[in-house]
Amino acid sequence: MDEEKVIQKTGTERQAEILAAALEKAQKNDGVLLNSGQKSYPRLYDKGLIVSPINAVVMAIHSDNGEFKTNNYTLFNRSQQRGEAIRKGQKGVPFTWVNAKEYASKENPDDKISRTDYRELSNEDKAKYQVIAKQESYTLFNIDQSTMSHVHKEDYDAQIEKYGGQEKTEGYMTKDDKKLRMEVNNFILSMRDNLVAIKKDAAGNALYDPKKDTVRLQFLWRLCAGDGPPCSKGNRCARTPWSRRIL
Repeated sequence: MDEEKVIQKTGTERQAEILAAALEKAQKNDGVLLNSGQKSYPRLYDKGLIVSPINAVVMAIHSDNGEFKTNNYTLFNRSQQRGEAIRKGQKGVPFTWVNAKEYASKENPDDKISRTDYRELSNEDKAKYQVIAKQESYTLFNIDQSTMSHVHKEDYDAQIEKYGGQEKTEGYMTKDDKKLRMEVNNFILSMRDNLVAIKKDAAGNALYDPKKDTVRLQFLWRLCAGDGPPCSKGNRCARTPWSRRIL
């Protein structure tokens, strides 16, 4: 097996490992599998490439598994070029890219031209060529796996502010959200302070005991005697001012 196929096989196994870890984590997170922190769509930090959906899913899961603050990734060599480094012991995420730099003649496969030359051809001549699709695999690292937060702190903070999750801290909440949360918390506190205990009482009367701050209600079976409407037991329920409220 040549080196290229080994890299692809290793990348596939790594993707399966990332997905398995995410499924296990989702069991402990109320079934939430992906992006509970509402982070932005996965991207390459310093490149304008559009990430394909399949790569985006794996990158987002890898980011969640590592509890990283953004879905922004970088290549190892690009990190070095910026004077940064990948932290020791970090595992990256496989990134599959279809390279279409060359085109070959449909009649003569040995006749190859670059993508730049292909774009300059007329539509008639373009029909004579087909793209040579070559799948390549790379390893990406989240910016939180690098030393970017120390080497280029301002750039790092800007990435967190623009692409980070929206529920990591209350600082991301809107004023209306904060106000609503405070109102709910205050309501819960006031409701707890005004709760009273309810106990069954065999005396036959419903009453409030101010000394013990308790409401006492008679047993339901005591109502099943009289000339009222039939209850679930087939008996007649007594007509009292409070019996209907209890039933």
